[in-house]
Amino acid sequence: MRIGIFSDTYTPDINGVVSSIVTLQESLIEQGHEVFIITTKHGLITLEYNNNILRLPGLEIKRMYGYVLTTPVQIRAYMQVKEMKLDIVHVHTEFGVGVFGHLIGKMLKLPIVSTYHTTYEDYTHYINTFNIRAVENIAKKTVVRLSRIFGSSSNVIIAPSIKTKEMLLRYGIKREILVIPTGLNLEKFDNQYKNIEKINQLRKEINLDENEKIVVYVGRLAKEKSIDLLLKGFANVVKKNDAIKLLIVGSGPAENELKELCRNLDLESYVIFLGKINSSEIPTIYHLADAFVSASITETQGLTYIEAMASGVAVFARYDEAISDIVIESETGYFFADEFSLSDVILNYFNSSDESQKLIKKKAKEKVAMYDKRTFAERIIEAYQLAQKIHSSTYRIEKIKYWKKYADIELVNPYDKIELTVFSELIKERGYEQEKMITKEELQQLLSDEEKALAYQECIKMLSYKDRTRKEMYDILMNKTTLEAKEMNEIIEILQKQKLINDEKIVENEIASMREKLVGRHKVILNLRKRGVPNYMIDKQLLHNEIVDEKDNALIFANHLKSIVKEPSVMSKKDSIRRRLINRGFDSFIAEIVVNELDFSKETENERENCKAYALKIKSQLDKRTLTDEKSKKRKLAASIARKGFNFDLIQEVLREIEKEVNENDY
Repeated sequence: MRIGIFSDTYTPDINGVVSSIVTLQESLIEQGHEVFIITTKHGLITLEYNNNILRLPGLEIKRMYGYVLTTPVQIRAYMQVKEMKLDIVHVHTEFGVGVFGHLIGKMLKLPIVSTYHTTYEDYTHYINTFNIRAVENIAKKTVVRLSRIFGSSSNVIIAPSIKTKEMLLRYGIKREILVIPTGLNLEKFDNQYKNIEKINQLRKEINLDENEKIVVYVGRLAKEKSIDLLLKGFANVVKKNDAIKLLIVGSGPAENELKELCRNLDLESYVIFLGKINSSEIPTIYHLADAFVSASITETQGLTYIEAMASGVAVFARYDEAISDIVIESETGYFFADEFSLSDVILNYFNSSDESQKLIKKKAKEKVAMYDKRTFAERIIEAYQLAQKIHSSTYRIEKIKYWKKYADIELVNPYDKIELTVFSELIKERGYEQEKMITKEELQQLLSDEEKALAYQECIKMLSYKDRTRKEMYDILMNKTTLEAKEMNEIIEILQKQKLINDEKIVENEIASMREKLVGRHKVILNLRKRGVPNYMIDKQLLHNEIVDEKDNALIFANHLKSIVKEPSVMSKKDSIRRRLINRGFDSFIAEIVVNELDFSKETENERENCKAYALKIKSQLDKRTLTDEKSKKRKLAASIARKGFNFDLIQEVLREIEKEVNENDY
């Protein structure tokens, strides 16, 4: 595997990140992988590329411990990295070179792994010089946002401790986060490689007497490391035991301030500032020391604690969750809370027996044996393999374009490109931004979201033609989509909130149109039930409409029917009007009342004439049939006339008259 490690800091710098990178680099090479380091250099002009190490030009910021700031836009560096033919990008910082690493991953379509070494929210004082609360709040929010951006564009994130992982989860990062404690080359710290000659030479250089004990601090001299607390605690130590000295190894922005504090505390004879030394000399420092101390509570893992313990040195530590699994009280070291408890643990330790001190050192060494670099490299390789697998099955958000209610989102991966339209509010709720990585599961959710958005658009289209009930819209979604019932109901809920679906309004309108359409209540109820309106809603609205209104409508429609219904008898005409009223949805008793109120006086005057005309019509039809039995013909004729509602006496009278006329015509 060809691995690109991107970091703002690398040798000859001395810090935990460099130690981690160098250990990883050596271990990966030992396992047969090719490793390329992309880092910074002092100077603003040329690139340097030697022995698989590419150094980008940058500007040194002395206030931040010589941090070299470089631009992420590096055309020549991009071409150089492209020629490396990397299989994976491993980013160890969120700025400068880290941004460049993320850009490389995007442009070359490579999987990206990020290791989160630093709790940047503890370092915001560097930009908040005047300790302004508003500035501090903005700075911390910016840290969270940047962490989210870079975390979201990574396939896998490596956290050196549970504490760091929990912090990233608190930031809202939803990538795969693996807890992999940074490994170390513990072998070089082993006492069997102790260089007595170097130790004696160093003791001589710093003017240590043979009986004097040494407590050492190794690390950056910066505010967040709380070294001022160490000095104040040590001032109490030397008052009771002046044979103990504090050796401070490293440099940083707080160095002059700490030296001034030493002078104010009269500690110049007891505290030695050794300054920045080569990383190869660090084991000698630990082998010289009798104990290690640190008051920092901003560690992500605490590599210096592990180095010290691997060297067989007891540690004094201010309690921090990141080191709680290696520093065990009174077993591998001691915790302190403030300057007073610090002086107590130091004095108590050196006043204890040689046997108890040896036991502490032995157990400390055993405790950190699990941080062997080979195990570390193996777990990192597993992270790389996971990142490759995720990379091939995840998508990156290429762009998002917002409309009024919808958003067009374009997703890409090395093999595919997908364009989707979803609700804008969903994109914002989930924190989706350009460059963010989308998992397979999230993609499936987006595809479902698109179907919902398209279904919503279809609903809007259908509702633009006519008002529809909730049930009608549900049926439309059932027929035109593959959405689940829950999703269809969600869309309908949205439409209801927007007043685009309003069953109550439909009921109101339908009832209000009763007079205009001249229909009865039963017709309205039937139509509304067919449209899926619940009974309680119909009943509620109908309560406001009096029965008198129903009768008025029925009477208007009955008069209309009276003028168009063509029936021979008054009775048959009444029956026809009555049936049509009932079919129109009016109650039968209302239909009966209305029909009885109609004026049929004109029709009654013409009843004998109508009966005779109808009888002649039927007789003509019967005469055309081959009926030999004259009696049967007369019975059929009488029955047909009777069915039309004519009076029996009138029928007999009309039939006798017709028979007489027929006989007269025969003669």
